[in-house]
Amino acid sequence: MRNMKKCVIGFDGYQDILCRPVKKYQGNMPVFWRSMSDFAEYIKSGRNVDIQLVQSCSKYGGNGPILSGALASLGMKTICVGMFDGCEDVLQTLKDRVECYSLGQCNQCTALEFDDGKIMLGKLESMELCWETFKKKMPEKKLRKIMEGCSLLGIVNWSAFLNMNSIIEQLEKNIFPEWNGQYIFLDLADFSAREQEDIRGLIKMIKRLALKYRIILGLNEKELELLGEKYYEEKTSKDMVGMRVAKEIPESMIIVHGREGAVCYQRNGRTEAQSSRIENPVCLTGAGDHFNAGICYGILKGMEIREVLNWGNRTAYYYILHGRDLTLEK
Repeated sequence: MRNMKKCVIGFDGYQDILCRPVKKYQGNMPVFWRSMSDFAEYIKSGRNVDIQLVQSCSKYGGNGPILSGALASLGMKTICVGMFDGCEDVLQTLKDRVECYSLGQCNQCTALEFDDGKIMLGKLESMELCWETFKKKMPEKKLRKIMEGCSLLGIVNWSAFLNMNSIIEQLEKNIFPEWNGQYIFLDLADFSAREQEDIRGLIKMIKRLALKYRIILGLNEKELELLGEKYYEEKTSKDMVGMRVAKEIPESMIIVHGREGAVCYQRNGRTEAQSSRIENPVCLTGAGDHFNAGICYGILKGMEIREVLNWGNRTAYYYILHGRDLTLEK
């Protein structure tokens, strides 16, 4: 255990309510909408609709907590700093494996799950978090102590924090000078509602951080396309965007996951690893976070990049199929 890698992950936190929308009943049994496109056709008619939801579970959520739990299940010492006030009743299963610190009131998310994707309806308290509030809940001295011995810092769900660029700048100024870690993992989440100026400010900051740390930028296919549109102001192929970003950020890994597998773009080229399709998923909400846990695990273990991607695919596949974290024993 002496060589166990330490990760610090932040800064979101949700209470997730996972639901399936009901299409009809056969006797007493609900028949769920399986396809997002079929559901979209139904609700875009222009008429009022009444959708019944069947709740499958209520659990802790958010990119940070789910990533933290999955990393801990893979044997990583993990600390999660997030928005946990008000969700203590569902947080205990995470606290059993992960050291948790709260920055404020948790976000709320109702996730509508389908066989081919999900719709996430969020009420975000995190949008208002700023550095002054951050410091009140997590003093700089305490955060420096938490960061001691940390190999990887994960900053995830960037889009859910309007002030995250300024928070990262303050971390760079006040915390990073004393942090001797190796990696910063960044997951932007769906940033379609964010201004172009925010994206450009973030990329500029990432380039600066890349002079000291190895940057891992995690995206899904939609987010990679958005990056091309919002940062480069042009629609081009995903491969062109991925390689362009990788060449702009020194020694970075731009890792993109999708239904068919994963791709890593680096300055010297592109690596791909395919994954298997699951026809009847148990759980989709959090699959991307489990993929990210797998790649962070592989990178911290010093694996070659194709095996890193395979670990990401494997970790996500297990979660989608079983609805629980992959462990090394599995």
